Amino acid sequence: MATLMTIVLLGSFLISGAESQDVVAEGSPASIEAALTLLTVKDSTKSVLLQTTQSAVSLVAAASGTLTYNPNGTVLDGKDFTDFLTAGHKNSAVTGVQLQSGSYSVLPFSTDAHVYLLCSGRTAPFKIDISGSSLSFTDAGIGGIVLDSCNGVTLTGPANMTYVQDQWPFGQGTILAIGSDNLNYTIKIQPDFLPAWQRIITRYSTSYAGGGVVYENGLVLPPYRDGTNFVVDFRTVRQLSYDTYSMYLRQDPGLINVNNTVVITQPTDNTGVAMYSCINVVLMDFNLFMAAGFGFYDGTPKGSNTLLRVNLTPTAGALMSSIHDGYHSTSAKAGPSITYCRFVGAGKFLDCTDYGDDAIAIHGRMYTVAASQQSQSTLTLGSNVINKDELNTGDSINVYNPAGRLLGSATVSTMTATTAPVPATTQDQAKLTSWPSGFNGMPFNSFVTVPSRSGNKYSLLYNYISNCRGRGFALRASTGNISYNTVEHVAYHGIELTPSFGAREGGFIRDTVVSNNVINNEAQGITLWAATTPDHPILYNDHVNVQILNNNITGPQVGALFITSAATVTVSNNRFRNIMCSAEDSNTRQANYEVANTPIQVFNVNGITFRNNSFATDAGCARSQANYAAPIYLVNVTNVVGVSAASPGVSSFQTAAGGDITAAAAPNLQLGSAESGSGAAGALPAASLLSFQDSAGTLT
Repeated sequence: MATLMTIVLLGSFLISGAESQDVVAEGSPASIEAALTLLTVKDSTKSVLLQTTQSAVSLVAAASGTLTYNPNGTVLDGKDFTDFLTAGHKNSAVTGVQLQSGSYSVLPFSTDAHVYLLCSGRTAPFKIDISGSSLSFTDAGIGGIVLDSCNGVTLTGPANMTYVQDQWPFGQGTILAIGSDNLNYTIKIQPDFLPAWQRIITRYSTSYAGGGVVYENGLVLPPYRDGTNFVVDFRTVRQLSYDTYSMYLRQDPGLINVNNTVVITQPTDNTGVAMYSCINVVLMDFNLFMAAGFGFYDGTPKGSNTLLRVNLTPTAGALMSSIHDGYHSTSAKAGPSITYCRFVGAGKFLDCTDYGDDAIAIHGRMYTVAASQQSQSTLTLGSNVINKDELNTGDSINVYNPAGRLLGSATVSTMTATTAPVPATTQDQAKLTSWPSGFNGMPFNSFVTVPSRSGNKYSLLYNYISNCRGRGFALRASTGNISYNTVEHVAYHGIELTPSFGAREGGFIRDTVVSNNVINNEAQGITLWAATTPDHPILYNDHVNVQILNNNITGPQVGALFITSAATVTVSNNRFRNIMCSAEDSNTRQANYEVANTPIQVFNVNGITFRNNSFATDAGCARSQANYAAPIYLVNVTNVVGVSAASPGVSSFQTAAGGDITAAAAPNLQLGSAESGSGAAGALPAASLLSFQDSAGTLT
């Protein structure tokens, strides 16, 4: 039979069917009338009520092909659209839903999201096409779009998403005056942000701000300037004039100047686009301008999800795009693929651990061990597992002692709740399929990582990151490819690879390539490290097989390249420019055990190769502080290729390693200039081919 296309107007949507019998027959007025959507308009767009009849939903259930949803006017009712998406997704004959292009104010589906698709067990591809649309969410206390338990769903534009202006999740203004106690501030709110600011101080009048970030000269984010610096107590806010307010801070923010620009966020953690327990989901070709929490959240993925040509960038005139991380993945069975994306202005929430929030963060969970029972092959964890998809039956775990030494690996056979050994706390008990000998006598406060749910096998390619309040990349997973990305002007590390013991985010880094990236940053460049104490890095070689190749790193005042606690590392063909060149900052160390004025520092590593790396300065170097006669400092490092041994030395923490380092502890190693005769006792071997180029272009 010939394929016919029938389109039935339903008031709030169109249904396009591939077969005429799949939809209500044309010319059946009673059936069409029964399916019409009722539109009731009251005082404002937020009062619009859209109620789809059961007849309309049944039409979706009987249709096939691609369905078109056509809102009435400029209001898109989130519940109506959600119901339509859900009915279409449940129908295996429907391949997707296309939103009629237009600019819409989106009413919330629920207190969780403006649009929420809870997927069934479907695995066939399903496409949500919002091409040509601009979606403005109408409540900053609620997230944007949620995809829950989906497999094979694609959300695609080109399209734009944001919040309506009075729902922007932060205020932005200029500091006019600072009290002598450095806690009392007078701020003039910028006109575009007044509606949002007035809403925030009213809605959260008894709270503290989520955070605040201060920019110098209107736009510049200084290094280490994260969101814990400027936290307003909303209870103290007083209006002085139409757009000017006085307020007190929760704590001294440090050096802040009059005429600096400040962003003050609301205390929320809602997500622009969230994926929960999804696999094979693709987000592509759209812009997200505002998020009242994370930009994109990828929680407990069952497999890899993809972001392609997705941009998280501030709306015109704004300095912030999201309050939390730009993209955040936790406990994934397989890590994401993020390609050709932009993350500009990711923010900071006060209660987040470590530094500011990051452009891209990938991690699993880490659990402390409250008790171990060898006879029963069980571990009692120090806190309950928040989500069964973070640790469950069949997962592989690694167990480390409190100092970070690997005790062994095992597989979980069952998980049960228990109140012992701490009766006041509900905990989880993991029964294991085996009990490695290294587990015997396991110390209290040992910790567990879950490599089977850490986001391994991720790919981060051709992305642009700028002006974020934390790190460009915060990565705690293995088998990763971080290549051809550009990171500019972030508050901390350009690329950081490490577990976070403070935030209990694992794990260690293995089989990972960091290549062909461009980093322009005053804070750290690339760091591969691990530390459970600020006194020294972990003594054991827990990071394994990491290649740092062909990267261009410009500008770090500290930590241009910092490597600890690793084995089998290659550092090759990297180009360092204008390292330690700040006109004002004389500090060149990020930890007290480092050596000042040394661009590359390596501690507790077994097996590292340096090859064809170079340093250069140009007119952008305000004041050169780097010791290029000895630009690399190594402590407790064995099996080194590409540098020569200098004067012997033992660090204060080296002896604690004892026999756990596989080879004998090496002396301090440094690179020395064969011609300068200063700074190091040893000379640079010709085979290492490390060069220095000054501003005149002279190679030494």
